[in-house]
Amino acid sequence: MTAPSSPQHSSQSDRPQALTLAIDLISTPSLAFASIRSYPSFALPLFAVLLSSMAVTGWYFSILDFSWYIDDTLARVPDLQGSELEEARQGMQALSQRGMAVLGMLGSPLAMLVIYLLQSTYLSLVTALGGFDLRFRQWFSLVAWAGLPNLFLSLAMAATILLNPDGQLSNFDLNPLSFYSIGMQTSNPSLNQVLAAVNLVQLWSLCLLTAACRSWLAITLPRAVTVVFAPYLLIFGVWTYFALT
Repeated sequence: MTAPSSPQHSSQSDRPQALTLAIDLISTPSLAFASIRSYPSFALPLFAVLLSSMAVTGWYFSILDFSWYIDDTLARVPDLQGSELEEARQGMQALSQRGMAVLGMLGSPLAMLVIYLLQSTYLSLVTALGGFDLRFRQWFSLVAWAGLPNLFLSLAMAATILLNPDGQLSNFDLNPLSFYSIGMQTSNPSLNQVLAAVNLVQLWSLCLLTAACRSWLAITLPRAVTVVFAPYLLIFGVWTYFALT
C-alpha cells in the first residue's frame, strides 16, 4: 500500500514552475497572482530583467560614436554655456566610453533594484496599515514578476541598436517605447527628459500590479489604481512641475 505524500512533498509539487508562471502572467494573470501569493519567488524575473538590462546597456556603449554622443547629450542641456559647457565636455571625455559603459551597466540594474525594493516596502506598509496579512517577500515577488515585461523593453532597445549601426544613437532614442520616442516631444528639454523616462512597459507593469492588488486585497479598481499609481504620479508630477518652471 502506497504511503500518503507528506504535506511538504505536496506543497513542493503544487509550486508552479517559473516558466509556467511567466506564461500565466501574460495569458491568465489572475492564476499567476494566486501562485505568486502562495509561493513567492523572484529569482528568475529579477535576474532575467537585470541581466538583460546590463547586456543591452553594454552593447549600446560598445557601438556608440562617443564624440557624437557627447555633443548630442550636451546639446540637450541648453543651460550649459561657455566655461560650464566646456567643463562638462571635458568631464565626459575624461570618464571615457568604457567608463560610461561600466557606470551604465551597473547603474541601470542597481536603480531598478532600488525601485523594486522601495515599491515592495511601500506596498508592505500600506497593506500592513490596512490590516492585511501579506509579507514583504510576497510583495517583492509580485513586483519582480510584474517587472518581467521589461524583457520586451530590452528586446526593443536591442532592435533599435541594430537599426543604428553607425553608433549615432541618442539615449533619448534608445528606448523606442518611451513617451518621447512615440511622439510626445516638446520644445522644453527638461520636460523631454520626463517623457523619455516614462514608457509603455512601465504602464504594463503597473497595470499588472494594480490587477494583483485588486485580487489580493479584494478592493475596488479605483482603490487599487490609487494604491499603485499614487507614488508615481507624485514623483512625476513634481518632476514635471520643476521641468515647466
